Amino acid sequence: MPRSPANDPEPSQAFADATSIRLQAAGHKICTARLPLNALSVEWSSYPFPNRPLRQAHVSKLCAVFKLDGLQRQADTNFLLVKAPRRMINGITEHNRSLGIAPRVEATNDTTTEVIHDLRDWERHYAGYKLEVLAGQHRMAALRQYVRETGAGEAELWWNCVVYDQGRC
Repeated sequence: MPRSPANDPEPSQAFADATSIRLQAAGHKICTARLPLNALSVEWSSYPFPNRPLRQAHVSKLCAVFKLDGLQRQADTNFLLVKAPRRMINGITEHNRSLGIAPRVEATNDTTTEVIHDLRDWERHYAGYKLEVLAGQHRMAALRQYVRETGAGEAELWWNCVVYDQGRC
């Protein structure tokens, strides 16, 4: 008997496509921000499973790529995905605005620009409070290794992040 789509069984739910986490959370985006790594945590608080284990081989490979091609931490495809309380993000951005520190418009790829808030002073405002990283723990570890290996200072331990509303994710 010839095969036809009508004769094929329904596809398994195990093979159902899912929308990316970035697209699922797009409506909950607060801002894009430059954040220090010491303000970020890779421990997940609200998921029924832990973050995947850090693979040192992957970290070392990323570090080698950084040495060869540069960090590219300002490219939108490399942004970390982070969730944070909206009130805290609003508080620090308002404080920056009151000091005359405006967000900058930066090129994030060949055709796109993004408004980037500089929140590298997070610790001064919210000492000890860590924002939860949803995606990017290997990039973070590779940046730490890169800074150690190149002798760069602690001031280089930052990455651009898309920040989502913790209360909605």
